[in-house]
Amino acid sequence: MSLEDNGGAPAPGDQQQQTITGAPAAPDVRQDQGGAPAGGDQGAGGDGSDQGSRSLAQGGGTDAPEPAPTAKWPDDWREQLAGGDEAFLKQLKRYASPANYAKAGYEAQQRIRSGAAKEPLPENPTPEQITAWRKDNGIPEAPDGYKIEPGDGLVFGEADKPMLDAFRQFAHEHNWTPQQVNQGAAFVAQLGEQQRAAMDQADKSFRGEAQEQLREEWGREYSANIASMQNVVNRYGGPGTLDLLMGGRTADGRLIGDNPQVLRLLSTLAREINPLGTVVPAGTADAGKAAESELAELRAKMGDRSSDYWQGPDAEKNQSRYRELLTAVEKQRARA
Repeated sequence: MSLEDNGGAPAPGDQQQQTITGAPAAPDVRQDQGGAPAGGDQGAGGDGSDQGSRSLAQGGGTDAPEPAPTAKWPDDWREQLAGGDEAFLKQLKRYASPANYAKAGYEAQQRIRSGAAKEPLPENPTPEQITAWRKDNGIPEAPDGYKIEPGDGLVFGEADKPMLDAFRQFAHEHNWTPQQVNQGAAFVAQLGEQQRAAMDQADKSFRGEAQEQLREEWGREYSANIASMQNVVNRYGGPGTLDLLMGGRTADGRLIGDNPQVLRLLSTLAREINPLGTVVPAGTADAGKAAESELAELRAKMGDRSSDYWQGPDAEKNQSRYRELLTAVEKQRARA
């Protein structure tokens, strides 16, 4: 009953509503004319406490009133509420009882009223509805209005710009909020970092295996062969060609500059094209002139039997170097 129907006194149910909304309900303590607590309240003190504490098996509680019958929903309550709407019925089957469904609806309404949840975009919206809905949800008017901030120190480079532009366009078409866009950007950035780290580790492992294999094959000529390849590529390819070639990757994703098969081929070609390339430092502008100059220095030492060409710890190295340079120069002359 309402307050008016009860002559101004609150209805029994109103006390419960006050408790739910947070206001303390007055204790329901009633007394008879003699001042003693009425009914079952004797359990708080007096002779009635013994009777109230006795179980049914002990004969207690026989004077308690019968509980009022409660309403029972039919087993097909979901079907009745759905009214033939299969999509609605599918959603209703997620709830164990009508009470669960009612509570979920109430909580959703509370979130909407508080601003924690926004009304969804209606089906087949007009351009005006889309503009208003985007504004209400903080979505920029155009894709370039998204500010990409993946966080955690992650950044995108200039090479990522085409991908980010496409990502912004996709996000705007699907009405993603700025928060959703940055969550997606963070995932892409983290995935990219993981892929780069894995590639770096794979490159280091492959490079170590290749160096070990080629050093075993080439022995002391390892450095000379590498220098020869670099000289030939720089001479015939021009600036930047060496990095372009060696920094490329084969079909299996490995660096060309670390592939033993490729290095063997380039080494053979380099020796045929430029024999002097194996005996002068990489990047030497005029290998023939550099070799002749070094040979002249060694010949001068040969004329002095007390020089380090004949004596001392470097004698053997200098003699070996002379033979190496002379052989390369003769090959170069023969090829010319």
